[in-house]
Amino acid sequence: MVGTLAYVVVEAVRVILSGGSEVSPVSLAAYGGASAIVSILTALALRRMGKDLPLIEAEAAGWLSAAVSSALIFVGGLVVLLLRLTPARGFEPYADSVLVILGSLLLVPLPVMLLRKGLRELLGSVPDDAIQARVREAVGKVATAEGLPVPILRASKQGNTVSIEAAFVLPDESGDAGDVDAADRVRRGIRDGLADLPYDVWIIVEFTHDAGLVE
Repeated sequence: MVGTLAYVVVEAVRVILSGGSEVSPVSLAAYGGASAIVSILTALALRRMGKDLPLIEAEAAGWLSAAVSSALIFVGGLVVLLLRLTPARGFEPYADSVLVILGSLLLVPLPVMLLRKGLRELLGSVPDDAIQARVREAVGKVATAEGLPVPILRASKQGNTVSIEAAFVLPDESGDAGDVDAADRVRRGIRDGLADLPYDVWIIVEFTHDAGLVE
């Protein structure tokens, strides 16, 4: 997307420097309007089908940017028609190229946002606030039900996988509170509490008497 935007800006500048280009405003507006409608419908369908799936979200964003570009083409056709009715009709050959440059500048934040999001996920960044809140809620309920202390909690998200690590620091006299059965119950409780999230949830549960090993 970045490469495409850079190319169209350079090409638009070249056209302006060469004296502009003649356009058919009616064809321009018709094409832009039809293309914008198709692109918007496709973007909405993709978002509905692939919610929270990064690759499909990126594809939907591409179609959304195409919709914006098409809308600008539509506006460009209308602008050219209006220019023909004014003393400024001499600017008609430049109208399309100027709108292409403006549209590209408006779209630059979209690929930048996708790049930043992708890099954060590749580095295993923390999930967004809503997911973190759900994780804390699910872990808190299980800890209360099992009579366990508030754990040292870590969560990360990479692609479609959310990884959760809950480390419980228990007193030496905790007895069977930190046995395998307890760990399994905690994992099941967290898993069930997050079952409605559209992610693969990976859960690690640790019990220790030494906080220095998990902090």
